[in-house]
Amino acid sequence: MLEKLLWLIVATYGFVPSFWERIFSKKVIKHTPKSNQIALTFDDGPDLYYTKDLLRVLAEEQVSATFFVVASKAAQYPDIIKQIISQGHEIALHSYKHTCQWFLSPKATQKDFEKSLDILKDLGVVPHFFRPPWGLFNLFTRYYSSKFRLNLVYWSTHVYDWSKYNDSHKMVNDLRQIKGGEIILLHDSSAAPMNTINSMSEIISDFKDRGLQFVTLRECTDLYDD
Repeated sequence: MLEKLLWLIVATYGFVPSFWERIFSKKVIKHTPKSNQIALTFDDGPDLYYTKDLLRVLAEEQVSATFFVVASKAAQYPDIIKQIISQGHEIALHSYKHTCQWFLSPKATQKDFEKSLDILKDLGVVPHFFRPPWGLFNLFTRYYSSKFRLNLVYWSTHVYDWSKYNDSHKMVNDLRQIKGGEIILLHDSSAAPMNTINSMSEIISDFKDRGLQFVTLRECTDLYDD
């Protein structure tokens, strides 16, 4: 009986809102508005080494992207945050310490947003977009994201760059299959970055050859006032 009750609580608090937002919600950004656009998004950084390598590649290719940063890492590497901004990329929020929202109480959810936004504010960043870790919501994620004027973002393409069964060659082949209008989820920290960095130039060249335009989330949405 207790086990069933616990599963009911987990389903109500985490699974149901995550499923609803992912499948049914029209308030979560999942695609770019134009079919000739591509939005590259990178989660889990900044990383002392990988983010810098990625920024170098993006600068060489003259492409802008959106970085969903972990606020505790942003506080640790403020110079990388400044470099991201100086190169014309968008900074968005990915939580304070990459904790699954299912395991945060309502109060802890609020604190996670507040602590993260305070850190980014001290770095001169006012984010307008939020993607929860693993794309998982709890019952209060939408409430607090709205309260702090953050637009919720998922993705339309995920090539699992972190998987040990993936490599840069497979990533390139998979991404060549997609069309425009996509928000692509990639990573610049943890297990994924070398696959991502090694494939990025070839992926970008392929998209450019097809006439696709690279945009940040800010460039392709009009959901907030400048």
